[in-house]
Amino acid sequence: MVPFFFNKPSYRVQPHVSFITPEKTAKTVPAISRWTFAAGAAVFLFAMQVPKVKTTILQPIAFLGDHFKDKTPEEDKWL
Repeated sequence: MVPFFFNKPSYRVQPHVSFITPEKTAKTVPAISRWTFAAGAAVFLFAMQVPKVKTTILQPIAFLGDHFKDKTPEEDKWL
């Protein structure tokens, strides 16, 4: 009688942490990174109007800093 399998099939446990496997991680990392970039860009877009963000983050940038400096004359400011 000839056995169906000459060698027994080798079964291995896939490495995992809870339900997270390397295969699932490799599939979801690109999508998560795109959403993170989009959320960061949205926060940055809305934070551009905050004066503290303008002075501490945006004005020190080499080529873009002049765009964010306030050039309004004192008599034209409301507050």
